[in-house]
Amino acid sequence: ASELHKPVIVLDRPNPIRGDRMDGPIVRPNYQSFEGYHLVPIRHGLTIGEYALMVNEMGWVKDLQRTELTVIPMANWKRSMWADDVDLPFTPLVPGLVDVEACLAYAGMNLLKGTNLNWGQGTTKPYFRAGAPWISGRVFYQKIKNLNLPGVKFKHIQYTPTQSKGDGSVPLYYREKCSGIEFEITDREIFDPLATSTAIMILAYQLYPRQFEWIHDDYINKLFGHNLLTTFAAQGKTPEYLPPQWVMDVIRFSKFRERFLLYK
Repeated sequence: ASELHKPVIVLDRPNPIRGDRMDGPIVRPNYQSFEGYHLVPIRHGLTIGEYALMVNEMGWVKDLQRTELTVIPMANWKRSMWADDVDLPFTPLVPGLVDVEACLAYAGMNLLKGTNLNWGQGTTKPYFRAGAPWISGRVFYQKIKNLNLPGVKFKHIQYTPTQSKGDGSVPLYYREKCSGIEFEITDREIFDPLATSTAIMILAYQLYPRQFEWIHDDYINKLFGHNLLTTFAAQGKTPEYLPPQWVMDVIRFSKFRERFLLYK
């Protein structure tokens, strides 16, 4: 649009998991990819219009180019709102993201795609499960339960991924019996998707060092935008000490994004 001198109009829409919550490390340039291209945390709390303003004003698209951008703002939306707080039908963003809780779980559990854990793909509970044929589910369940993570309830489960995608791809451990955990978000106001997902991965790494893998040439670092997770796991530290590592990133980003906010 910039090269062709075409104006861009964005009809804004809510961030489905609130606009006042931010979490995760800011993407580092060494790990930029199409999974995390811009220098924002995993959970940025921006609307699509605000994100567009940020990208355009910072010249993040290409060679510092900017376009004539107009954002048509929403009316009556507040940053503290979830998607189901507004009088609008919820449209699934991708298969599996059927409601607000699924979007919230996705914010963390999508990271499992960088591991050889099945994340519920091929089942009726994508993004709410973690398992593998080589996991002792009862042991794993007890370990994750003992962390007392906020706003979430776990249970031990055995399941077999059987549903293939319409594009012909098949889930990890297709038709293999997996053991692991399933969780339910009991209080979305305090549930921490990144603390939950990183705890799952770190525990799997520590409990099953011979079986657990970071797959596809450390794809996890691109999903995470940083090598902090893999480094932390290799150091043998317990999961609860990881989230504080990105607190300063969140504080810096919170101040940086203020100039682009359209809503209170």
